[in-house]
Amino acid sequence: MTIRFCHMDSPSLLQEGEIISYGTKIGRMGNTGSSKGAHVHTDIVQGYKKDVYHLKDIMNNITDLESVCRQFYYFLQDDFFNTPLFVTSHFGTIDYGKYRNGKVSEWKFHPAYDIVPENRHLTKANFDFYWNRSVNGVCLKSGFDRDYGNYVNIGFEV
Repeated sequence: MTIRFCHMDSPSLLQEGEIISYGTKIGRMGNTGSSKGAHVHTDIVQGYKKDVYHLKDIMNNITDLESVCRQFYYFLQDDFFNTPLFVTSHFGTIDYGKYRNGKVSEWKFHPAYDIVPENRHLTKANFDFYWNRSVNGVCLKSGFDRDYGNYVNIGFEV
């Protein structure tokens, strides 16, 4: 599987092919790309994906939705930010879209999670986020995309 972390404050320091173990710093939460506020966008697709993909592509890369959702559960834990996290947009949100004049002008299905540290309004001390899995990952690619800003794709076995 591939998990992608987006909107990072700066490019990830991880190098393509680098093995990632529990506690490895992945990046720092930011507000890059088309983000409207600092958060980490995270999505999971099946297989190892190096190329940039978008929300509309995600469901085409999932054949076992239950397995993908189970993997989200393992990532959405407090050791991700080393403090309690808060989900700002859930997987499957249908009112995720572009807002104009306080109303949604373009509806989108959101097959991802947007997360922040719960204490984000008090301190930026927990904006760094870490690999919080016992299974190792491998950095597949990091880069910049106009929509997702600074991102990193990490492959892992289930």
